[in-house]
Amino acid sequence: MSDSIESIAKIFFEACELGKGWEICKLYCSPNCEFEAQVNSIPNNIKTLEEYSEYNKGLFLTTFKNLTFELKSWICTKNQVVAYAVFKEISEESNNIIETDGNLLNQEEKKEKIKNIIKLNTNPILYEYVYVIDGKDGKICSMTKIEERKWAMKELGWI
Repeated sequence: MSDSIESIAKIFFEACELGKGWEICKLYCSPNCEFEAQVNSIPNNIKTLEEYSEYNKGLFLTTFKNLTFELKSWICTKNQVVAYAVFKEISEESNNIIETDGNLLNQEEKKEKIKNIIKLNTNPILYEYVYVIDGKDGKICSMTKIEERKWAMKELGWI
């Protein structure tokens, strides 16, 4: 079971963090997956993973369009995964190059290009957070997001 939830959670995590929305994320989740945010930066009415994945998708189309994530730590137990990650800024110029070349690159090449751009960025935004992902019967059944709101809002330039 741990291999199953681990592999499902990794695919889900990437889809969610890249703003793919519920259409993709639902493939890895049981119906009516719960979502809890131990943060104040996410609207209180978001209670399911469907709502959260769509909210995240909206952020990537607007606010986070120049960000990518870096997974720092991944811990898996029998039915739970804890993921610690950071968002990093991609410059507008670099993002345009990726979008222009995107049709020519496969996913691995695109990821490698993003990693190289991040290495060159001298002042990336770092936004740290943790997900606790619970699994049952080979699907994700709930997720909790944990972050330090005031610090995150300051790093994003919102306060």
